[in-house]
Amino acid sequence: MGLDFETLSDYLAQILNDDINLSFSETEKYQTKEDKSIIYGLVCLHEDMQYYKSRSQLTIDNLKKALFNTSAVAISNSYGFLTDVNPLFIELSGYSKKEIIGASYKFFMSPHHSKSYYQNILKIINSGNVWRGELCNTKKSGEIYWVYSHIFPIKNHEGNIHEFWSIRTDITQKKKVELELLEKNKALKEALQMKDYLIKEMHHRIKNNLQFLSSMLSIKSRLGDANEAELIKDIINRINSISSLHEILYQKAEHKSIDLKEYLDKTFNTSHFNLNTTLSIRGKKLHIPIETCSYIGVIINELITNSNKYAWNTNPFENKKINLSYQKESGYLIVNYSDNGSGFVESEIKLGLGRTLIAKLITRQLMGTYTEQFKNGYAIKIKIPEQKELILH
Repeated sequence: MGLDFETLSDYLAQILNDDINLSFSETEKYQTKEDKSIIYGLVCLHEDMQYYKSRSQLTIDNLKKALFNTSAVAISNSYGFLTDVNPLFIELSGYSKKEIIGASYKFFMSPHHSKSYYQNILKIINSGNVWRGELCNTKKSGEIYWVYSHIFPIKNHEGNIHEFWSIRTDITQKKKVELELLEKNKALKEALQMKDYLIKEMHHRIKNNLQFLSSMLSIKSRLGDANEAELIKDIINRINSISSLHEILYQKAEHKSIDLKEYLDKTFNTSHFNLNTTLSIRGKKLHIPIETCSYIGVIINELITNSNKYAWNTNPFENKKINLSYQKESGYLIVNYSDNGSGFVESEIKLGLGRTLIAKLITRQLMGTYTEQFKNGYAIKIKIPEQKELILH
């Protein structure tokens, strides 16, 4: 018996398809040394394939056994119909094994995910890749449950996908906690929005009330005598410095701090005091706490009022000037104020309401210090330390 090409092809086809039980006794059918060598090689190939196939199957069986004992596992064929599940999967889904086997994976789908979500999963695993992600499924009772799933294809010896394995971990409790946190965050966000609205409304109402009070006092000043009018004017200026702060805060989303430069530019201008004076304000953008800004506003208001009353009374001044500046310096906020008036004799200066207010605001409210000079005009340097209540940015 000779080994022709057709017989050799039959042998190879049967070996590859595992349709033959080939042994070394097969060599006895052939006479020539060359034919016997070919048959011997085919037998070796057959036995090697059988060995590696058995080892591969053993590996798969061991993996399957390990996974079945630790995770919820579902195995489906290449068409997506379930062929095997473990007890953990049965417990998780609420269905019996009899109800599950033969069912499509669609059996467990919930409306939580879109059609495109599932289509993307199929695209990934059908291309031979692993999909990892969260899935929302439906139990037999209709209850929703969440799993973190690894879905991966299993290929046969020909390289074709013949199974899909889904390894699942129950994350329902984790998702419930996440949902609760989302709801709490949503409620907190709504509460903060309401708080911001109420704060803005408060600033708006305070501003309006202060402006109303200022208007009433202005009317009263026109009806009273000169001394009373001057006193009322000082009160109006104090009110306006506070009102300006609330007007800025009403327009801002931020209610913890305020830009000092914006506040000073808006509040202290010569028209505000009806002065024939050049007012220079120097300083960069600097956010400070609202309370600190309020105190600084009242202090500067009193300083400008004092300059207007006393700085230029002794001699005629054609160019009345006020300089105001501020900067950060080694953990302090430094505020400098000066005018170009005739100055004062320190021993003759009376400690009136304005200067008393300035001193108390600096030392008691802002915990700061100040130095004054009275020659060649009046000047004051205010040094405010950095504290929890004074956060410089």
